[in-house]
Amino acid sequence: MPLFEHQRLDVYVAARDYAIAADAVCRGFPPGRGYFIDQLTRAGASIVLNIAEGCGEFSPRDKARFYRMARRSATESAAILDLLRGFGEIAAEEVRPCEELLARIVAMLTAMVRRLDEAGRGGTVVPRAPGEARRKQTGSGSAPAALGSGSNSKNPRSRSAPAGLRSRSEPAG
Repeated sequence: MPLFEHQRLDVYVAARDYAIAADAVCRGFPPGRGYFIDQLTRAGASIVLNIAEGCGEFSPRDKARFYRMARRSATESAAILDLLRGFGEIAAEEVRPCEELLARIVAMLTAMVRRLDEAGRGGTVVPRAPGEARRKQTGSGSAPAALGSGSNSKNPRSRSAPAGLRSRSEPAG
């Protein structure tokens, strides 16, 4: 069982899997393209580290900032892979699994940032226990769906988290 909250996030697991896959791809590169290997490895690690760092923040605004940085590193990684394929350094079939992971990561991070931006406008998400949160109301009385849309909008525990924020043990839906 994971000890840290970020280890429970689907997006973190996908990012870690991508970083490991990208490292394996880099091992087969010929000499002379070391700067691409370095950049691809750094960008992959940056995705993972920014997700973990964002997960450690409390305010939606700060979380979203780190998740945006992770998203930018993911799109940077995709561009590096695209260049390497274009230069003939790597075959399309080698790159495909990495690109599929990156597409998932970008989609999850985008959803997470949008949800956190909504939460930032309506209040703050206050952590209760790992993987659980409740909404602290500020003003209007009706909370935006900061943790997803559930059947009972008055009970924050009934809402499901967006895909990337969902813990690995929480069912989708």
